[in-house]
Amino acid sequence: MATEKAEAELKTQGVIEAARDPESNVTAEDAKKKIVEESKKAGVAAFTFNADASPEEKAAKARDVSSAASTHAMLDTDSNRDRRFRKGFITDPRA
Repeated sequence: MATEKAEAELKTQGVIEAARDPESNVTAEDAKKKIVEESKKAGVAAFTFNADASPEEKAAKARDVSSAASTHAMLDTDSNRDRRFRKGFITDPRA
């Protein structure tokens, strides 16, 4: 698991460095997408905002994303519980 995390981190760093290189076809948008993608995989809240959006619009988007992330976390928890039950690690899938 630690190896996978280190590999993902190195790939993300590579995209960031490539985006900084004027000779590269990798864009800043590519780097941003990779950072957000890896953050979400790690369970970290990652937001992208329109730079011209008002503080209120940014806050509303953060609330919407946080709400969606909470729902996803609940679903993920349920699937993990079911997986542990099927493998015999727990005896009650509701526990």
